[in-house]
Amino acid sequence: MKKQSGFLIKILTAVAVAIIALTVFVTTFTILRVHRSLLDSMYNQLNKAYNGTSYLFDIYKRNALGFAKDIAVNPDLVAAAKARDHEALFAITTPLVENAGLEYMVITDDEGFVIIRTHQPGVIPAPDDSIANQMNIQHALKGEPYVTVEQGKVVFLSVRAGAPIRDENGTIIGACSTGYVLSEDTIAYDIKNTFDIECTLYLEDAIVASTFDLEDGSSLSDYTDEAESLYTRVKAGETVNAITYIGEESYLTAIGPLYGAGDEVVGMIEVAMNERMLTSEINAMVMRLVFGAVAIAAVILLITLGVFHRLLAPVSEIGRRLIEVAGGDLSGEALTVKSNDEIGALSRAGNEMQEKLRSLVADVVMTASRVATASEELDASAQQMEQRTWDITAKIREISSEVDKITSEGGDYGKVSTSLNDTKETFLIMSETMTEISRAANELSVLAGELNDSTQSFKL
Repeated sequence: MKKQSGFLIKILTAVAVAIIALTVFVTTFTILRVHRSLLDSMYNQLNKAYNGTSYLFDIYKRNALGFAKDIAVNPDLVAAAKARDHEALFAITTPLVENAGLEYMVITDDEGFVIIRTHQPGVIPAPDDSIANQMNIQHALKGEPYVTVEQGKVVFLSVRAGAPIRDENGTIIGACSTGYVLSEDTIAYDIKNTFDIECTLYLEDAIVASTFDLEDGSSLSDYTDEAESLYTRVKAGETVNAITYIGEESYLTAIGPLYGAGDEVVGMIEVAMNERMLTSEINAMVMRLVFGAVAIAAVILLITLGVFHRLLAPVSEIGRRLIEVAGGDLSGEALTVKSNDEIGALSRAGNEMQEKLRSLVADVVMTASRVATASEELDASAQQMEQRTWDITAKIREISSEVDKITSEGGDYGKVSTSLNDTKETFLIMSETMTEISRAANELSVLAGELNDSTQSFKL
């Protein structure tokens, strides 16, 4: 029983090792595939977020241009701009900026000199404060509403829209510039809240706004060793996937161009996800795989245990029966044959062996009994033979004594004749006894041959 239990343990151990090895292989393979899939999925999500950011910028541009055109035709604003009435302009533009959700507004004269900056209340610009070099102002002073992303004189980088201000005669007397500041973190956080990602905005490769807590004056080269090649590719119009490092954290990023006037790349938009999100996804997947594998392994082991227990039960019964047979007990009932497989064949062979042993033992017992009887008869015959031999010897001595008397004294010849007759009869009896001994010996020889034949069926 211990050996069978050991065999079962070996089988279960082998199955467990195979399951563990298969689980490790499948888990490793799955992790690698899923890691690649998750990485691609995250980069795809980042690329979509970049495209969404570009679309969001288009919305900012449309809003800024729409507000610029509407504000530029406000009669009160036209009159105040024509009169260069700073106080009136502040009073008119401040509520307009607040209501429209604009982040800045600039009113210029027809040469591009600043009259007021609404986002700098109470500040009167210097007479030489000009923004005529900005594309939105240049187009507006030509009578063309225009919007773009560009660098400014006070607002470092922004979405800028410009619209011409015309008097009652249609003469352009100035320009209205409105927009949203990119060089502050407001828009970056709008993008983060919209797409649930981190966002950094660049002027060329210098960081101007970010949802990360970065040092002022930082650039892309501070966070990746591939800054130069990345910026070159982005300038060429590519959206590039990369990994950047901020502190001890690594981020998966998509970096794409920020377009300005004339579709010229003036900077970059970077959207990022913490790589820990990928790690946490993989860890969660690994835990699911491990728990699933453990559950499957437990089920397989239980099934294997049940199957092998059922398979080994007949083998255990056969082993128990063989142990009984080896101990001389042939009285057991025949083993039950439940299948036609190897175990069934083994059960049938065990039954046949037991029946043959029973037959052999019966034959041996019978032959031994007959041998014992023949031996007893032979022994009795031998004793008779011995007694007759002693009788003959006595008669011979008696005859010899009578003959000596006859020779010396003239004894009785009749007595000698009687002794001779008695001796003759004794010899006849001895002959019969010898015949009986020969018969018994032949019978013993035959029984020995039968016993030998009974054992010939077993190869020793």
